[in-house]
Amino acid sequence: MSDSRPDAHPPFLQLVESEGWQYTTRTRGTGVVGIVTLTTANEVILVEQHRVPVGRPVLELPAGLVGDEPDESRETRLEAAQRELREETGFTSTQWTELGMVTSSAGLTDEQVTIFVAREADRRDPGGGVGDERIKVHVVPRDLLPGVLAARLAAGEPVDGKVFAIEAMLGLTESSP
Repeated sequence: MSDSRPDAHPPFLQLVESEGWQYTTRTRGTGVVGIVTLTTANEVILVEQHRVPVGRPVLELPAGLVGDEPDESRETRLEAAQRELREETGFTSTQWTELGMVTSSAGLTDEQVTIFVAREADRRDPGGGVGDERIKVHVVPRDLLPGVLAARLAAGEPVDGKVFAIEAMLGLTESSP
């Protein structure tokens, strides 16, 4: 049985009250990045990892915190995105576009995720995360992504909402000058 007792002094999150509203804020790092990744073979890179709050694996964009470790405290959002993509997936890219920020759950947290698009990505190592992360990498042909997502939903497997916006985010970069 898991221990779900609240921690009065959690090291990573803080409960804030403002204007009669309670929400969480992060106590480490200077931001969050998410990466829409397209390979040279027109494949989308996704990650799957166990998420304790929902009690099972979730299919997600590669993502992570900016500057949450002492040796990374001065990293830029782009540097964090490049680091997270390689750590989690083993892929790297030299073609990066910053799209802007999206909220992760505006009624629950002040967290905003800076979305990057990485194009022409290629695999340099296996990925899988760092430390105790056990990240599974999914390489999905772009034209098959809708079917893959529909199958996961039909099977009752959770998918992070940002994954459903991949085509819209790629479209933003394809239509820009």
